[in-house]
Amino acid sequence: MRSELFAGFADWRERIWVHHKLFLPQGSLAILAAGWSLPVLKAVSLPWFALLLLLLVRHLRARRAAFGENAALLAALLFLAHPLVVDGAYTFRPEMCLASLGFASYLALERGLARSSPAALRGGALLAGLGVLVHLDGLVFVAAGAALLASAGRVGRAFEFLALSLAVASLYLADAWNAAELETLWRQLRGDPALDEGDFSIAGAFTKLLREPQRWIRHGEDVATTVLVGGSLLIARRRLWRDHRPLLVYVAVAVCALGLLAQSKTPKYLLPLLPGLLCLVAVGSRELRERERVWRRTGAALFVAVLAVHASRSWRYFHGRLDVAARHAEALRSLPGDETVVTDLTYAFDELPRRDLRGIWGYRIRAEARGEDFDLAWLLEAAGADGVDLVVLDTRRDLSRRLAAELAEALPLPWRARETGQRPAVWILSVPRVDSPGIPAKKTESPGVPR
Repeated sequence: MRSELFAGFADWRERIWVHHKLFLPQGSLAILAAGWSLPVLKAVSLPWFALLLLLLVRHLRARRAAFGENAALLAALLFLAHPLVVDGAYTFRPEMCLASLGFASYLALERGLARSSPAALRGGALLAGLGVLVHLDGLVFVAAGAALLASAGRVGRAFEFLALSLAVASLYLADAWNAAELETLWRQLRGDPALDEGDFSIAGAFTKLLREPQRWIRHGEDVATTVLVGGSLLIARRRLWRDHRPLLVYVAVAVCALGLLAQSKTPKYLLPLLPGLLCLVAVGSRELRERERVWRRTGAALFVAVLAVHASRSWRYFHGRLDVAARHAEALRSLPGDETVVTDLTYAFDELPRRDLRGIWGYRIRAEARGEDFDLAWLLEAAGADGVDLVVLDTRRDLSRRLAAELAEALPLPWRARETGQRPAVWILSVPRVDSPGIPAKKTESPGVPR
């Protein structure tokens, strides 16, 4: 694995050792089978989405006596409407795959405990280990599975679970070990700009855990999910502890482990935990149905409100991406094919076989790794030093929008554009060339020449 888009940062252009080991090859297989196209890669997550929905619905139906007659329908509606699911189901990212393996691991452990089946428990360990190979956040399922077995009085099985799951997870190191590059893998992990020294200390890990609530209130859909889960825990706490203790322990430990291990507080890392959270909500819904009418009506109103928030946010995300390909094709049509271009990754895919491209995020993490502020002047100087010809900024992308705003303030735009915000949707900048290699110490005064 290597990345031309991150040329200049560490040695990622030569070899990346820290990556989604069991997910990226799925993309390679998809390309071999169906050809090079963005829909082919995005569709890799669709089978995992279908599997996860099937597992969730079948589990709640099989245990309808514990979860309630309508639990499967309720959970399926919330699942299908959730923006994390809508996005993850058709995006080339590993969260949907990890969610499927993590939930399958839990179901195997639950069955193993209920039927005293060592084979099922070992199957749960195998699935948890595979989850780590998909994404390092899969370690939360290793921790949750071991805690579940220990809390059930199966301490010996808990150690066996840890040994087997971590043995499978250790294959993450196999390629680096085979190439005698374990030290390089560790250096790339420690040098990842998304991490800092505190992430590798006990105090830093617990500081991250204290900041974990930030993940649950980032957007409207996150707040809605948090309210629904929190309300279910509050109203059904006795039932959960009495009848669903394995589920409660597993989800609670997974949430805490995510807070300790995840490299950021982005909400998308909650997707692998969503099936377990929806099972908690199903228990809460059953508790409400057994209470007075006012409680039932309150619960129904909350469910409808959450469903509406999720559906509206999902539609907003989906609708905002409908014209991305067309806009990008129009913006790039006028550019010669022999120029080196820095742009967002949304532009990059279809142009990869035809252009010399650099990812704008590659420059951002290079600046952050050096402890320097990433702004438009920094980007243009760094790009000029790298021999880049053009920078393309799509103002519907957050990072590009911020950089384009700097440029808009520096240029004599018409009064109407300033007052109404009707500025170009795409900026194409000619990059001032820098003769000396590397990034000059003195920043250029030129903001670039817009086209």
